[in-house]
Amino acid sequence: SLSQKYLTKGIVRLIDPDTFIILEDETGILYIDLSASEADLSSVAIGDEIEILGARSSYNNRGYVPMLYQIFDWKPLSTDHPAPLSPTPMTITDILTMDHLDYDSFGHFIEFTGTVIFSGNASYPSFDLREDGFLTDDYDLEIGGADYNAFNTLMADYVGQEVTIEGYLVGFDYIDQPFNWFVRVTK
Repeated sequence: SLSQKYLTKGIVRLIDPDTFIILEDETGILYIDLSASEADLSSVAIGDEIEILGARSSYNNRGYVPMLYQIFDWKPLSTDHPAPLSPTPMTITDILTMDHLDYDSFGHFIEFTGTVIFSGNASYPSFDLREDGFLTDDYDLEIGGADYNAFNTLMADYVGQEVTIEGYLVGFDYIDQPFNWFVRVTK
C-alpha cells in the first residue's frame, strides 16, 4: 500500500543522486524517486548492488506505476555489475498495445527512433521524440536523461533531427491522458 515502508535490493542501472534511481533485480525494474530522500546517495554508482529502505508511492498517475520515494536508508552490497542486456526495439504501436495496468509493462529497456521535438518552455525545457508517420504531439514520447540540465543542453542541438535512443520506459506521467509515456535515456 502507499506510504508503507519496503526494503528491497537490486543493481543500479541509472542514477541522478538528487532525482532518481532505476534499480533492477530478478523480478524487473523499480523506479525510485529521490526528490524526498532522507538518505545521501551521492556515492552510489551505476552497476552497484544496493539495499534500500523507502516508502511506496505512485508516479503522477494514481498508483498505477510502482515506485519508491522518501528513501530512509541504504547500504552497498557489491559493485561492478555488468550493464543490462540489449534494448528491445519499440514503436508507438508497441507501447500502445501494452497492458498499461500491468506492473510488468513498466521499466522495459528499449530502443526508440524518432524526430527530436522541443516540447517545453523557457522555464521548463523538455524534449519528445515523434515517430515517423505521426503528425501531431498526441503520441510523442517524452525523454529525459540522468542529468536534467546536461541532457537538455545536448538535445537542443538535435531538434528536428531523427535520432535513436536507448533507455528505460518508466511509465506514463498522467493516467487521464491518452498517451503520456516517459523514457529515461541512457544512450
